[in-house]
Amino acid sequence: MDAALSRFHSAKSTIRLEQIAALRARGIGDHGNLPQFVLGLPFPRQDGVCTKFATEIILQHSNGEQRITATVLPAPSRSDSSKAPLRAYMRQLADLEEIPTTIAEVGLPTGIRGLGDIAQGPAFTKDVFRIQVSGPTGLHLTVVDLPGLISVANEEQTENDVETVQNLVDTYITNPRTIILTVV
Repeated sequence: MDAALSRFHSAKSTIRLEQIAALRARGIGDHGNLPQFVLGLPFPRQDGVCTKFATEIILQHSNGEQRITATVLPAPSRSDSSKAPLRAYMRQLADLEEIPTTIAEVGLPTGIRGLGDIAQGPAFTKDVFRIQVSGPTGLHLTVVDLPGLISVANEEQTENDVETVQNLVDTYITNPRTIILTVV
């Protein structure tokens, strides 16, 4: 490992990063600002499908075998009855190549228009799709993929969709503990 990066791999930083990940997993980030890093980069997806919700990829370094788990964190604004099936979703992935099909699979219970047979409803959601990768990944890091901002409503996105995406992006980038990196 590079000497400059090795300081991030100390026992103390590992414990702190695991604590932050555990707090985020319990939804504490909804009530307080946790450190995070927002990065703009290409994300695997199926043809014709854009990012419809926040996707958090949590990398946790361990000496064990790689394990990839996909879950959904329901939006706080959902009713308890609509949160239950989303909280129950959990899938073990064999590798990261399964992400595009898993994203489409997760879109169905969230009720996103345009996925599967869903013709009505919102095109975006505030639910969070979480992929946790543990194993020999290197550093502990959380990467968040967000929908692109929409300037104006059109035939594919309503005013509510524009507002949902703006609010979703704002929840991540207005956190003063967020580092934002734009890749061009």
